[in-house]
Amino acid sequence: MLIEWLTPVELHGKEFVYTPQVDVVSPKSISAGELDSTRKYEFIRVYGTHEGETRASYDDLNGRHDLDPIEQSKVGEVRLRPYAHHAARFITSQPAQVMMSSAAVVKYAGTTEGGGYIGAKYDGWGGAMSELVPRDRWSTFAPFYASTHPAGMEHHINVVTDSAHRNDVFLKNGTQFVFDQSIPNTDLIWGTMNVPAGVDNWLVARNGARFSGYVYGTLTKGGHEQWRPGMVRDRDVDPPSDAHSSGDDARDADASAAMHPSEYEEYLGISYAYPLASLQNIITVGDSLNIRSTSDCSGTTLTITSILPDPREPDPVGLRSVRLENPINAKIASLNPFPVTGSTQTTVLVAAIDPRQDASATVVIMDRTGKIARVAFTQLAERIVIDPPARFDFDEMTPGAPRSLSLNVTNPLGRSVTVKNIRLINRNPAFSIVPPLPVPLTIAPNGLIAITVRSNPTEPDRVYIDTVEIELECTLWKIPVRAETSNPCVNVGDLDFGTLLPSQSRTLPLMICNDGGGVVTFEGQSGGSVIEWLLTTFTISQADIAKIADAQLSRGDCITINVTFTSPSEGVFRTTARLWASTRRCRDESNWIARVAPITAAPAETGVVNSLSAVEPNPFIDATDIAFSMSRGGHASLVVYDARGERVATLFDGERNAGTHVARFDAMLLPAGVYHVRLSVDGWSETRSVVKR
Repeated sequence: MLIEWLTPVELHGKEFVYTPQVDVVSPKSISAGELDSTRKYEFIRVYGTHEGETRASYDDLNGRHDLDPIEQSKVGEVRLRPYAHHAARFITSQPAQVMMSSAAVVKYAGTTEGGGYIGAKYDGWGGAMSELVPRDRWSTFAPFYASTHPAGMEHHINVVTDSAHRNDVFLKNGTQFVFDQSIPNTDLIWGTMNVPAGVDNWLVARNGARFSGYVYGTLTKGGHEQWRPGMVRDRDVDPPSDAHSSGDDARDADASAAMHPSEYEEYLGISYAYPLASLQNIITVGDSLNIRSTSDCSGTTLTITSILPDPREPDPVGLRSVRLENPINAKIASLNPFPVTGSTQTTVLVAAIDPRQDASATVVIMDRTGKIARVAFTQLAERIVIDPPARFDFDEMTPGAPRSLSLNVTNPLGRSVTVKNIRLINRNPAFSIVPPLPVPLTIAPNGLIAITVRSNPTEPDRVYIDTVEIELECTLWKIPVRAETSNPCVNVGDLDFGTLLPSQSRTLPLMICNDGGGVVTFEGQSGGSVIEWLLTTFTISQADIAKIADAQLSRGDCITINVTFTSPSEGVFRTTARLWASTRRCRDESNWIARVAPITAAPAETGVVNSLSAVEPNPFIDATDIAFSMSRGGHASLVVYDARGERVATLFDGERNAGTHVARFDAMLLPAGVYHVRLSVDGWSETRSVVKR
């Protein structure tokens, strides 16, 4: 089965090349005997597709041959012997379409069965057809492929080019395609090769070469058909003259007898052919293009109008494509209409991918004839360098203590940069640009300007943010601004050493915490100690003093040191210890008290000391238990404060006996956060932190 198809008239041409199929049934010589079992003809059909007569001729080994004039919608046909050297060039007087097809081959293969003549069988190879591509549409690249199905096929490719480029057409693996057969009276040369099935391949032309051709294949052993009649003669000398496929008589008048049912078998002799991919160019004079270019911050806009080169032509052919060649940081941002094929009025926006980098490209505009126009695109970037790295970070600040930070904005380009505006986007009152810069302003090549931001936050425990925006002609540059105000809160409890015997020693823990924000540090005044008190009966080891000096307490952090009391004398000993912290907010003083009395004067002791013991659980969700001990009976209070130092709960406030006690802290109605529990007993106090989740 052969199918003819017509391409659009504007793709028709005037010069075509025919090359014969070279396969298992191609004649290898001109001997008449060989033609009995090989392909006898291949057909070239010239289709008249334009008004009036189309005249056609072809050049082959025997010179030039003219075809009869071909009317529009009519066909002129040439029948050629498909010898390898019978390639030919066809030329028409006006654009036409040309097809080639190969004749089928049928070969007698003997009788059926193995005895006398009872039937016949034949082998056959089908024909195939392909378009001959006009030379104006020959390609520079073409993929090709041969299927693995059905099995038993052989595949070939014919390729033609001009003699000057016989060494410039390459296969996928980089080897040259071999052109070894010239076409008489032309500048053309062609070649053929086998195509392996199931392998992707391609041809590519270099150095200005162009080529065309087609791929084809057929069954190596061909198709097959055989017929066996149902009745034959007893004397099987000649074919039966009156065979029957059925009948009640076992033998008829001419001695024919039923041997078996009539049978017919056929296996198709499949063949195929298809042309290599070609340029889909309209074959006529290309349009003239009116191209207007305008540039702004978005890029360069090209307005392309197709103009008739010849007023006698009915319409412009329109565009085929718009693409970028050698783009550097460039893209086609918009194309209207899209797709552009056939458009005679087109708008193209070419822009930088990153507007902060230079961009360049060549805009390649091709119309439907393949005619190309090129337009250069260049966009110089607006670029600045910010030093130090682009961030105004004031870190932690104290409310009411303003600070300023500056950075330099440098123009690294070889041309001036215009700054249209510099502003704080959010207008946060905690920040200001000082002094305000007179915008617009110009930064000279390799010049710089300084931008100074002043931060003056007024509220504690807040984070302030904003953004400095530098507006150039086409780009925006943004610099984050951040400041955080802390409100550190140093908190230390009191110590009550109870009543001791003369020279008896007792050591109590002292907890120092930061119950606010920021960081609390410790440094003595004028080289003094970080903690000072008057009475020498109270002592702290040098290691614990160094521990305080090295401490940096963030929000909720605590350290614990040991304070020891001993005195050989009787009496009540009181002193106040002062911590030299980076803040005096909350409580930086601790009151210490101890009593020394002889045994006869001392009331009974319980063997325990005043202490705020473990809090379980900690952290907690709704409630927790707080254990504490009292060395002797007396007045005590257990109070809970939040992180701001405000009282949120009094767990008890009254008289308690000596010993260990447990209080319940129910915080179901309180928000999550850090809370501080303070136990106070007769002037002694201790604080612990708990966390509600």
